[in-house]
Amino acid sequence: MENWQELCVGMEEFEIEFYAQFTCDTDELTMDKLGSCMKTRSGDVKLSEWVVKLAAMFSRTKAFTQSSARKIEELRGKVMENQEKVITLQDELLRSKDEQIAAVQTTVKNEMASVQTVVKAEIGSWSKVVKRNSSHPITQASLKEAVKSAVSEEDRSRNIMIFGKEDAEDEDLSQTVSEIFEDLGEKPHMIEFRRIGTAKTGRCRPIKVKLSSNDAVEHVLRRSRALKSSEKNKSTYIVADRSREERDSFKKLVDQMKLKIEREPKMYHFIKGGLITSVKRRS
Repeated sequence: MENWQELCVGMEEFEIEFYAQFTCDTDELTMDKLGSCMKTRSGDVKLSEWVVKLAAMFSRTKAFTQSSARKIEELRGKVMENQEKVITLQDELLRSKDEQIAAVQTTVKNEMASVQTVVKAEIGSWSKVVKRNSSHPITQASLKEAVKSAVSEEDRSRNIMIFGKEDAEDEDLSQTVSEIFEDLGEKPHMIEFRRIGTAKTGRCRPIKVKLSSNDAVEHVLRRSRALKSSEKNKSTYIVADRSREERDSFKKLVDQMKLKIEREPKMYHFIKGGLITSVKRRS
């Protein structure tokens, strides 16, 4: 599993280098872009390095695939064995079904009579216990607040936050946001957009943008790293719209990762799935 994780990290690093070279993802490479890179000596050297890396990744992927295939065959045999056992058990169950149904009907009839008596006697005392022990009883107001919170979380999943873009007095915010998306090669449908906070001299307020779907948000976030190579927006970065609790939690993770980077400089650290992952750097 560790070898596979290292391979994934290597692939991710390769994709970043690839994008910086061609300004496109690996599945968008064309012969024209490849030819323009090969016209320079540095381009030839870079392509040679990538061929070596790809060969190494292919070899490791092939080994992992072969070992996985053997494991899958073993699991398939066990599944077939278990299916035979299930069929046998189903046959036994069908043979005894009538007897079991009759027994259950008799038991249920007797138990229902007892339960009805007990429930009538205990409902009153149970209600008193709830009132005595619950410091936050369910009310119409609390229910509305819960629904409002759930709707807010759903709306937030379609938002992105843009940081690092300076304010301008007569700013055309639509044009500003569109230019950022152009640097990403994206044209998502925007529902609304606005600056957050009070305008102040020298202050760079973030921009909240609501897109048409959370799929569009995920696509923009995946391409956001391309802004690092943009001359006009290299200081701009895009993140998901998080709640206050999520922002606080993420900030703690970032602080912890910074400490790890200082203490373990030979390791590659990154945040994924709400956890800090560390792997050995490739030499």
